[in-house]
Amino acid sequence: MPDPEKALLHAIFRQNAGCSHLIVGRDHAGVGDYYGAFDAQTIFESIPDQTLQIEIFRGDHTVWCFKCEEVVMMRDCPHDKEDYLLLSGTRVGNSPF
Repeated sequence: MPDPEKALLHAIFRQNAGCSHLIVGRDHAGVGDYYGAFDAQTIFESIPDQTLQIEIFRGDHTVWCFKCEEVVMMRDCPHDKEDYLLLSGTRVGNSPF
């Protein structure tokens, strides 16, 4: 099942299990570059309003902002890319701390 459809199926499963929210990040199913980085999020734009009762949280690129001195999502931070250290699950998982 393709990544975008899998995200939709995950939302339905979790809604049926009683969850109120689902986080859909970049490359939701972990298939790399086969789909666009945010295709699993944009599929929810094609679903009519009120079809799902679960709230979808769309994750963005997570970075360390040197000016904010904290981890932020790029879309929420007013600073420039030069002020960021791009984080990834692989990079964080391989870090010594």
